[in-house]
Amino acid sequence: MKKVLIACVLAFALTGCAGQFGKIQDVIAVTTTSVQNPVTKKSLYQFENAMVVAFVGLNSYKRACVAKAIPQSCKTTIAKLQVYTRKIPGVLRQVRAFVKNNDQVNAITAFNTAKALLAEFKSVAAANNVKVQ
Repeated sequence: MKKVLIACVLAFALTGCAGQFGKIQDVIAVTTTSVQNPVTKKSLYQFENAMVVAFVGLNSYKRACVAKAIPQSCKTTIAKLQVYTRKIPGVLRQVRAFVKNNDQVNAITAFNTAKALLAEFKSVAAANNVKVQ
């Protein structure tokens, strides 16, 4: 009877250890897994295409403004949006260099900065009724 009781106690203890061991394995897997650069040439290319589409939308808006096809308050809207069109290309050059050199940390940081600038650009455009996709 004592042997059965000892076996049960050990089984319960080991079950608890197995649960902890599984957690330890998960931590080890996370810390030892190789980190891939999420900013690949493909993701950079997709971002650049999104940027081109947005900038083409702004250029169409500019042409309509110059042709006086829309209210002349468009000039202030264009000035607000050009802040982003001037910043994004510089950050994008940095991202390209980091991706080329496989500098993962800086590539991620610069890419997130570029994405945030493009998101702000689109937000300001949407708030001013400019269709930039």
